[in-house]
Amino acid sequence: MITTELQDVHHQWADYTSIATEYHIYPNYADWLVRALGMVVSCTRDTRVADIGAGSGKLTQMLGELGASGFAIEPNDAMRDEGERLTAAKGFDFHWMKGTAEDIPLDDAAVDWVCLGSSLHWADTTRALSEAHRILRPGGSISVLWDLRDEERDPHFRAIEAIIHETRPGLGRAPTIIRKLMLDLDEVLTRHGFGECIRLEAAHRRWYTPEDYVRAWRTVRDLAAQTTQKEYNTIMKRIYDLAKDETMVPMNMRTFCFTSRILS
Repeated sequence: MITTELQDVHHQWADYTSIATEYHIYPNYADWLVRALGMVVSCTRDTRVADIGAGSGKLTQMLGELGASGFAIEPNDAMRDEGERLTAAKGFDFHWMKGTAEDIPLDDAAVDWVCLGSSLHWADTTRALSEAHRILRPGGSISVLWDLRDEERDPHFRAIEAIIHETRPGLGRAPTIIRKLMLDLDEVLTRHGFGECIRLEAAHRRWYTPEDYVRAWRTVRDLAAQTTQKEYNTIMKRIYDLAKDETMVPMNMRTFCFTSRILS
C-alpha cells in the first residue's frame, strides 16, 4: 500500500488549477476498456455512479457515454468547473460536487458503482475505500483506474525520462507511486469489504503535432511542482527538440483497471 510519507510528498504535486482548461489534451483512458468495463459491471441507463476525483470530467464523460448518470466529486474548483461545463455540453446527467475520496458528500448506499479514475493515489487508501464501501448499494461495484505512459513501448518516453533526470536528478515521479499502489491493490480491496478483483489492461495511443505533444506534457504536474522555472522550461524545450522533426508524434499509454463488488 502507499505510505503516508509518499502521499504527503505526492499531494504537493496535485494542484491542477492552472491547466484545468488544457487537461483535455492529455490522453484519455482506453475507450474499448471502458466499454468492456461497462459490461463487467452491467451498466445500464438506471446505473447511478459516483466518479470520485473526477477532475475535468474525462472519465465522467466516458461513463455518460455508457448511459450512466450520477455524481462527479472533485476538490479542485477549476477542474470541477471545467468538468461541469464539458459534461453539461454533451447532455450527460451528472451532479458535480466538491469533495474528496476521504470525505464523499453522498448518503449511505447512494450509488451502484464507484469509480476512482487516476485519483486513489491522491488519497488515504483506507479512508477512501471505506467511503467507497459506505456509499455503495448491496451488490455494487468499485473500479479503480489509471492511465500510465507506456515507457516500455515508447522510445520517446525513455528519452524524456533521461532528459528529466539529467535536468533534475532524483526528481520523484507520480507513476512510481501509482505502480507501488497497484502491486497489491486486489488484496487491499478484499481487506476493505470487496470481493475478488477483476483486472483489465489495454494499450492505446494518441497522436500529436510536436506543439501539442509539448502541451500534453505541460499537464504532467509532478514536473512543474518539483522544478525551478528555468529547469521546467529546459525540459519542455528539450521535449520539443526531440519531437519537432516529426509530422505527428505518438504518445503510447496503458490503461489499468481493478474492479470488484461489495460483499453483502
